Amino acid sequence: MKDFFALTTRGKVNRMRPAMWKALARYDIQPTRMKMVGTDTNIIMRVDTADGTPYVLRTAIPGWRTEMDNLSEMIWLDAMKDTDIGAPIPYATKDGQWFVYETAEGLPGSFRMCLLSWAYGSPMEKALTPENLFKMGELFAKLHNFSLTFTPPAEFTTRKMAHYLSRDEDHDLFEAESRDEFPNVDWDFIDTVNEKVMSAFNDRYADPTGLRVIHNDLWFGNILVNHGRLLPFDFEDTLWGYPLQDIAMSIQDLDDDGPRDQFDALLGQFKAGYCTLAEWPERYDHEMDHFRAGRILWIANYVLGHEEEYFEQHIKAITPMLERFLRTGVVRYPVNNS
Repeated sequence: MKDFFALTTRGKVNRMRPAMWKALARYDIQPTRMKMVGTDTNIIMRVDTADGTPYVLRTAIPGWRTEMDNLSEMIWLDAMKDTDIGAPIPYATKDGQWFVYETAEGLPGSFRMCLLSWAYGSPMEKALTPENLFKMGELFAKLHNFSLTFTPPAEFTTRKMAHYLSRDEDHDLFEAESRDEFPNVDWDFIDTVNEKVMSAFNDRYADPTGLRVIHNDLWFGNILVNHGRLLPFDFEDTLWGYPLQDIAMSIQDLDDDGPRDQFDALLGQFKAGYCTLAEWPERYDHEMDHFRAGRILWIANYVLGHEEEYFEQHIKAITPMLERFLRTGVVRYPVNNS
């Protein structure tokens, strides 16, 4: 039998199917078919059943998120299942477990799997309209308001977004060997940006008022649009943080991957939608930009750790934006080379 790690992605998924079927047998459903729909950071399978109800079986890539991360996500989703937020519904096994471990012949070990409801809709990234950004603001406010009423059980994550590197990542940007390997990078500049960003993090976390569970990755790529309703998914980054941090992650991705010539107008619609249900959470002008800059540093750290060959090119690309941040406190991508 060919080594598992020598297989293609599809080959690995096919090798894992017997383990997936074993996992599904532990739930109170009658599965009839599985179809692969995603393999980025997890293996996502659509599961069709005898009664016509579809589900999602998610298999965690080894080393991607912890048991406690997964458990906390499922507990939080279960708590909001009777709200109008529209998040996925988690399902426990017949014996009440939120996830299972299964293996099969030819696999290098056991894989962690969980079952969630299937959501119909089209990706929001195809419909970044002012109307949908207004609804997105409302969605965030609903989620943040719900979190104020949520009391977690004792077995729930204590992880906080008190640093832009909050997932036990290696701090590659601050390793001496990184600086030796890339002598052309202005490391003093990186340190200066980091100091400004961490000052905002430390200032925010000095006051526990408003701390709550947040999604922490609710950008438009993790939202579906179904007949005008926005449906959030991918809650596996669940941790403790502040509403402004949740918003900053999403707004940075909007500026990064959305229509930059419409950014200010779309941000205005997001704010308007949010403020229909909750108070805008910035305590001073451009506080959010500090957390957006933290997101930029997180990506730079990721590139250094996982795509090292592009690191110097990446730093060169983000430097003008971070220089503007140091000068003005504002993070904005340039439009039309301005």
